[in-house]
Amino acid sequence: MESTGQLKPLSMINNLRTLFASLSFAVCTTVINAQDYPCFQTAPQIPNFSGSFVKVNPSNLAEVIDSDGSYTYNTGDVFRYVNVVTDPVNMNAYFFIESMVNATINMWDNNAAGISQRFQPRIAPSPQTMTTDQEGYIQFRIEFRENIPGLPLRNLNPGLHYRHYDIDGGLNGTTGLFTETGWTTGQSQTYVSNPTEITSGGTVNDGGYAWVKILGSTIEHTSVSSDPEVIYTSVFGPINIVRFRMGYRFIRGNGGARTVTFREYAAEFGCFDLSNNSTLPVRLLSFSGAYNGSSTQLNWTAENETRFRQYEVERSTNGKDFSTVGVLTAQGAPGVKKNYTYSDNLVSVPGNVFYYRLKMVDMDGKSVFSQTILIKRNSKAINGIVINPNPVVNGEASVRLTSQTTGTVDFKVIDFTGKVVLQQKAYVYPGNNTVAINNLNRLQPGLYMLQMADETEVVTCKFSVSR
Repeated sequence: MESTGQLKPLSMINNLRTLFASLSFAVCTTVINAQDYPCFQTAPQIPNFSGSFVKVNPSNLAEVIDSDGSYTYNTGDVFRYVNVVTDPVNMNAYFFIESMVNATINMWDNNAAGISQRFQPRIAPSPQTMTTDQEGYIQFRIEFRENIPGLPLRNLNPGLHYRHYDIDGGLNGTTGLFTETGWTTGQSQTYVSNPTEITSGGTVNDGGYAWVKILGSTIEHTSVSSDPEVIYTSVFGPINIVRFRMGYRFIRGNGGARTVTFREYAAEFGCFDLSNNSTLPVRLLSFSGAYNGSSTQLNWTAENETRFRQYEVERSTNGKDFSTVGVLTAQGAPGVKKNYTYSDNLVSVPGNVFYYRLKMVDMDGKSVFSQTILIKRNSKAINGIVINPNPVVNGEASVRLTSQTTGTVDFKVIDFTGKVVLQQKAYVYPGNNTVAINNLNRLQPGLYMLQMADETEVVTCKFSVSR
């Protein structure tokens, strides 16, 4: 059964959108308290995927091209569920297969084995007999569209939840493993339970998106489990497209080759309110970017720009506070795909990490946002931290770190309610550094988080204080 305990976020710092990776894998590890995330909308809804689905034309979503149920599954295919939500409007769900990496789809949606609100594909490694270390995934995109002529996207109010169930696996010998993986991009927060058996695989920049990667448990759970120890939840802001990956990783270790015919996955979408949302006729097909020379090169493709005005390119250095850096007038037409490129010159802009999104505005002034992508200018400056001794005794401890640059770093000690209880600054130099942490004798015995940040990176380490 699912837990209904008190929630605590994986990220305790609101303006850091990718802190999951640094919390769990910055030399020291940590687990943050979290249970099921509650819905704050007045009309939370969970789409129902128990109905039949059909294959539709990617270039014309209203055109059914196959409905006999004997489908093959390939990159570029699109499948439609009709009226997954019926109140306050009828809304369809469209699943796009965006990429298939070392994986195939064995069954699209195994409703017989689970719950109607869950999307439950069976995914198999490719090859199924794995003789060396291997990793793969299926990348999906889901769009919720109103079931009226033109199939306009619905702009979902903040709070959409993507919940990935039963992300587990097992050991392969004593030094190897096979586990499921989950990936999401564009979320504002990611939550796990306490205790949890899943861990962070870091933030992975791939395909123009910054993915939070989750590594499954090495303990197998029965069937498609709702055990909270193997569930994670990603929560989104205003959004109309959700991208996610369902995958696996195999480490051979001393366990030898392994054959896996398929794994059963399960995800659920919920907690969004459709009552006051606007729709736009434009359809954003892709959005990506890369740092090149001294500029960020952004590229996107859209279609069906009916009564559509412009794209406003927005940039942020913290993933929260955005400002407009450019405007491109729409050049397309109904039923026509159009490619756009925008170059953002960063010569005089300080910082190393930049977030970008598109604000899409129609002729009536209505607007929706694209997903956010992350661009890094330079390599990581700080290579992790170690606090010594741990536990801290008598209020005395120091931090060892390796820096690639000269500059100032900020230290914060955070208790497990999320409150900052100590702060200090330090100057570091290229190479190995040791910094004494002051005033630890003021802390009560218990568990704490030490966070260190420079202008581009944030790393954290869990420690305890004893007497």
